[in-house]
Amino acid sequence: MIPEEIRAPVAGTQKNHRDYAIFRLAYHHGLRASEIGMINMSDYHPAPRMEHDRLMIKRLKGSNSFDVRIVPAAAEAIRRWIRKRGSQPGAMFESQRRRPISRRRLDELIKMYGKQAGIAEDKRHFHSLRHTCATSLLSERELDIAQVQNHLGHKSIQSTMIYAQITEAASDQRYDKLRNWR
Repeated sequence: MIPEEIRAPVAGTQKNHRDYAIFRLAYHHGLRASEIGMINMSDYHPAPRMEHDRLMIKRLKGSNSFDVRIVPAAAEAIRRWIRKRGSQPGAMFESQRRRPISRRRLDELIKMYGKQAGIAEDKRHFHSLRHTCATSLLSERELDIAQVQNHLGHKSIQSTMIYAQITEAASDQRYDKLRNWR
């Protein structure tokens, strides 16, 4: 289940197979905009039958890069996109000029879809998908901090601890609302 704050923008992309695959992949795997642009078709390994599709994710900012199993919702979106795109070599997500999609274009897309969905302007940035992924893994999926660190590719646990503090603050807010519950 996608958290409410990004559910509407992601739903708004469903008619555009490329954008839907981008948003699903970025959300479910906590990818930065520049990391999306670096994905090539040669990085993608579809699995036969019931196995998991795999993707080589090249992380930036000193994070760990590795081959991952793609979350099923993201894998299905990628498969739909590739049926339309074709399997020719090159960037998985191209611009209209047949170049890898840029970080700037991804930011424009999140702003457009977020505005259409009525998302607060301060949350309409591509990195919000990564933040939402991390906090969702900690609070809703109940992964431990080391598992989230691995999922996001963080080398340092301190980078991941920022998200733990965010979820702890949300927990405190929830408690404040429940304090007088009788």
